[in-house]
Amino acid sequence: MRSLSATAAAALGAAVLSLAGGNAVAHPSTGTGAKASASLTGTHFGVIDLKPDDGQAAGFSTEAGDAQLRISYRWPYGWKSLDVPPPQAGRLSIGDGSKTFAGTLGNYGDLYANAEIDYAHYEGNELSPMAAQRLQITLAPHSALSLAGTSNAFTQRDPHWPNTLYAARAANSITISSFSSPSLNVYFSHYARQNAPGLDSKDFMLFYANPSDQPLLISVDFYVGASATIPSIPSIPEPGSYAMMGAGLLLVGALGRRKRGARA
Repeated sequence: MRSLSATAAAALGAAVLSLAGGNAVAHPSTGTGAKASASLTGTHFGVIDLKPDDGQAAGFSTEAGDAQLRISYRWPYGWKSLDVPPPQAGRLSIGDGSKTFAGTLGNYGDLYANAEIDYAHYEGNELSPMAAQRLQITLAPHSALSLAGTSNAFTQRDPHWPNTLYAARAANSITISSFSSPSLNVYFSHYARQNAPGLDSKDFMLFYANPSDQPLLISVDFYVGASATIPSIPSIPEPGSYAMMGAGLLLVGALGRRKRGARA
């Protein structure tokens, strides 16, 4: 078997190495990247009397509650959290210029989270603020709890990589369940991603009934979360790399034809 000439081998080898190496696309040094925000607003409770003529008043009482704010930043290298007892207001943020924060307005269920990439300050991979709150409520016999409000989810594309699907995400959820039968729950969820950018608002109304003759202990869990990510950009070969690869292959082909002609 004949081997390639030194010239052809060198040309082909240089082309392959150039193609494999490529040039990495660097992230911008300044400017705004992906944005996402999530919130629950105007949250309010009500009660419905399931048996108005039974002589018992419908109602509910709040037994306990807590809220936790958390931000993961420069993932997976850091996070910070803050516990806020309701009905107090609270806010947690990081000070690297990324405009990332989570908070509660103090009202039950009124939570918010915001994540925004600022390339001039942020050097991590992902910002993930969240706010969660749990209430314990005793629901009187023959009563139904109603919960209404508005869920807001906003995403904005990273202008440098508009086709990246998960660079901006927002999510809200509410779950109502009883401690005695946690699998019997009422659930609301609302998601947004940057493939459908902009603000999406949804009104919600949930109901949870206690038809029994005994008080029922239930939990109401609120959650809002946002995420802004810096995309992982792989090495992308330049057009010149493909041109060099093609030139090397053409040279090898020409040498092969020349040798076949000489043998003939």
